[in-house]
Amino acid sequence: MNHEIKHVLTNYDDYLKIIEELKDKKREIASKQLKIGGSVIKMPDKNSVQQNKQIDYIMEKDKIQKRIDAYNFIFSIADEFVKSVAPSSRSLVEDKFIKGMSDKQLALKYRYSERHIRRKIERLIKRYVDKR
Repeated sequence: MNHEIKHVLTNYDDYLKIIEELKDKKREIASKQLKIGGSVIKMPDKNSVQQNKQIDYIMEKDKIQKRIDAYNFIFSIADEFVKSVAPSSRSLVEDKFIKGMSDKQLALKYRYSERHIRRKIERLIKRYVDKR
């Protein structure tokens, strides 16, 4: 779990971009659905090309929504972690993961060794995971 939290925090911006791309794709599919018209409910028992397309669009939108939900769940864990960190250490976490500062930059800013910075972050993550 420690590794997953670090990964999410480190790639937070990339995940946000992915979610936006998925939402755009979902809107695009909804637009295609409107263009072909009709609905699965009103269509006859016989499978038509139009009905099959509608079903495909619905299934594709569902898959995309599940991916969006999964990413939102990941974000909720990352946000929960950041909020769980004491205010005195929160700036360190934000500098490391949100601003993307290196351990060397953090060591200079906070006047600790790089090793101390790494260990402090590991302890914060471990403490959070243990509480969950």
